[in-house]
Amino acid sequence: MRCSRCGADLVEVDNPFRKEFRHRRGVECAASEAALEVPEPHIMAPDSAVSGHDHTDGAYLPSGPGKEVSRYADAAMFRSEPMPYNADGRVVPTAYLLNATPDPLGSLAALNAIYTGGVYRSLADVTDDMRREALVEVRKNKLQGPLESINFHFLLEGVSRSFTHQLVRGRRAFYAQESLRFAVVEGDPWTNRVAVPPNYQLWAQDQQDAWEDATIASQNAYQHLVNSGVPAEDARGLMPHAMTTRVHWVVTLRELLYVAGVRLTTQAQFEWRSAIASVVNAIRKHAHSRDGFVNSISDGWQFEDIAELLRPICFQEGKCGFKAKADRSCTIRDRVDAHEAKGEHPSTWDDIDPREWLLDPNAAR
Repeated sequence: MRCSRCGADLVEVDNPFRKEFRHRRGVECAASEAALEVPEPHIMAPDSAVSGHDHTDGAYLPSGPGKEVSRYADAAMFRSEPMPYNADGRVVPTAYLLNATPDPLGSLAALNAIYTGGVYRSLADVTDDMRREALVEVRKNKLQGPLESINFHFLLEGVSRSFTHQLVRGRRAFYAQESLRFAVVEGDPWTNRVAVPPNYQLWAQDQQDAWEDATIASQNAYQHLVNSGVPAEDARGLMPHAMTTRVHWVVTLRELLYVAGVRLTTQAQFEWRSAIASVVNAIRKHAHSRDGFVNSISDGWQFEDIAELLRPICFQEGKCGFKAKADRSCTIRDRVDAHEAKGEHPSTWDDIDPREWLLDPNAAR
């Protein structure tokens, strides 16, 4: 076997999974730099290495490929598509509803009817009153199986690796995530690509500098490894947990309500509240669209009603669900307990502003 670039003899590498060849030990490829097939990675120039917090105000300084760059080490590797940014130039959790049960409450009503002798062979025979009643009645029963007749397919972008580690713990859903084994994160500065903590802007300057310095150092080391022939699946070990990624989430309404219930509480990582808020917005958006999700614009109320259900577990069940010793504190727990003691329905809890649990990252600290 000869090298296709320089013509030198190659030796076979002991690899049990596939045939692989390399130059003899101590022999470098003699092909000229101009002959190499190279990607166009952007890395910080060597003279811009991080030193304390003096990194040109966190600027990311791209350079051309160095002499060590040849090609990706694995043919399966590809360049990760950049994440969308918000108006502040930051990557934030964003949900897109790609598909959903077209007549969700019609399906639920037809299914529920069988328990009382009703048989419906067409959703056209189901009335809107029946649809509304089905959603109310199913929430009164601990047997939540009928909610599995309603399905959603979301694409979540701009969520951190920490977030997806938690997301995929759910057993009643399917996930397809952009694999950082093969997706090479290059081009954009990681200081913009990573998910920043909710109170980042309130940090002292030296704290912000430490965060950015570490992020830039990680990117420099990662890019050097990839450029010098290390597979992305090995180099990714240097990525911060805050590195954002994207994942498809195919989930039933039953699981969606459960996830929203436990992850919208102050017990969960704040990023979850941003992500679920975007999920709610995606559902509401399609309630008023003509993208084939509903039979007509007039049917959009079904998705509006479903979106209203996505609340913390205390608002879903009328009581706090986190009182174990290991649970964190909560700024609204005392009021929730007081309402529960009086038997008051969550719809009457006017003394609790949703912004307290949705927007305050310190609500459990």
